[in-house]
Amino acid sequence: MAHVFAHPNGTGFIGPDADGLLRAILVDALMSSARTHVVTTHSTVTRLLGGKPGNARELTVLDLLEDTVEYLESPAAMPSYGPSAILWVTTPDADTDVVYQTLLDRPRHGLIALCAGLWPHGPTYVIDQDDPFSGDRVDPPILTKEQALTALATG
Repeated sequence: MAHVFAHPNGTGFIGPDADGLLRAILVDALMSSARTHVVTTHSTVTRLLGGKPGNARELTVLDLLEDTVEYLESPAAMPSYGPSAILWVTTPDADTDVVYQTLLDRPRHGLIALCAGLWPHGPTYVIDQDDPFSGDRVDPPILTKEQALTALATG
């Protein structure tokens, strides 16, 4: 599902259901047979899932945005088995330039940056299931924390 929203300069998500969509994308990536490696921060995974799920092997959770940048710039970000994609789920807030510069400086085949919040460097989708006129109309699955954790535990 992350590939649907992939953009070389990153993609932003705003609106009342943005976290639900990011949660669904995160769960899809972790459960996918396509071997997607997910990189995020503790604060983002806590906001989306309530904490790091214990059975998520393809999930790297780091303390700060700066730590994710350093990780993505290192060889460790590309495991030896070669995942088909690296999904970077982030909440850059005022540091959008840091994320954007990382995408420019370290172009990697298969690096997908999905950002919670307004994204000035690429498309931003308004995710609101109750508003049929919310910009680019997208009807993705929206998951609650409980639904996401259940899917990860049973998947």
